[in-house]
Amino acid sequence: MVEGPIGPTARHMALLITVAAAAVATAAAVIAFALPGAPRTTPAPEPPRTPPSQAASAAPASEPEIDVGTPVRLRIPRIGVDAPVVPVGVTPAGHMDTPKGGEKTGWYAHGPEPGDEGSAVIAGHSGLRSGPAVFDELVEVEPGDRLYVVDDEGTAIEFRVREIRTYDWDAKPPDVFTSDEGSHLNLVTCTGSWDAAAGTHSDRLVVFADVVLP
Repeated sequence: MVEGPIGPTARHMALLITVAAAAVATAAAVIAFALPGAPRTTPAPEPPRTPPSQAASAAPASEPEIDVGTPVRLRIPRIGVDAPVVPVGVTPAGHMDTPKGGEKTGWYAHGPEPGDEGSAVIAGHSGLRSGPAVFDELVEVEPGDRLYVVDDEGTAIEFRVREIRTYDWDAKPPDVFTSDEGSHLNLVTCTGSWDAAAGTHSDRLVVFADVVLP
């Protein structure tokens, strides 16, 4: 387990979480979530896509009874993703760091490992002007889809998508990096139109998933 899990502590709740999409000699796409609890400057997010058949099972899962290791690979069968996972931390500016290159995903290593108690966060680039990126098709994922994180021991941990939310780029969603109970995996990327003035896309797509216990 990585030290310093994300939770409602003063240090972590004070982070301005930003994921910047790097592109050589091009504008970068930025995934940003501002300080939870601060005033909003844009409208509220759209309602989540959660089918009625899953309404009764949308509550957080119980504490998982599984051993987890460091994530090394993410698989999303619906959209054909089978990508490396690399640990990322915090930049000197206090933002979540980003993986180098559009083909990798970045796991926030100061938070829980996928499958451990809490909300693990994996971010990936999309919409890069320099070429294809790992989460270009993440918008196609639906509630009920299965996700798999393979750890450094070769164990595949299964998650089921609970809901998908779209936030404004400057939204402050506290449930992306924190949770009250259960084991969760949240995937983050940018979406929407390009805002040249802000230097980022207009929206953030977050896929919320819960662990499937063995």
